[in-house]
Amino acid sequence: MDLYAGVNLLKNVHFEVDIADNLTAYADPNAFDLVVRNLIDNSFKALPQAGNLQISAKVENDSVLVEFKDDAGGMPAYKVAVIQRVFDAPEKAQIGQDGMGMGLIMVARFVKRNHGRIGVESQTGKGTTFSVKLPTEELVK
Repeated sequence: MDLYAGVNLLKNVHFEVDIADNLTAYADPNAFDLVVRNLIDNSFKALPQAGNLQISAKVENDSVLVEFKDDAGGMPAYKVAVIQRVFDAPEKAQIGQDGMGMGLIMVARFVKRNHGRIGVESQTGKGTTFSVKLPTEELVK
């Protein structure tokens, strides 16, 4: 969030973070940092001059679920389907195919390499939620 403090001077984005201090997941910290920065950046780009971005995390069974929820107006169903297809099979995705940029493809690849899953839900006129699930313990390869 500190990284976006300067950008927030141009937009009035309200950040809300709900993550317990002792919450841990098993993931490469550099890869996870890239995932977080990219998903926050995408929300920032989608938000108009003002809006809300909520980041939360909780334990769900043997995973940590991290959600990035914005009220930027959402995406049409066809775009959500394209993004989810990339998330389901990032190794098959190509930059520029179906309008996909490098950011979400890299996010999907890094999440998958860390034995996680990523999903997207969106409603036009309301907002978008990206959900990242990562294991709480090291998984044997």
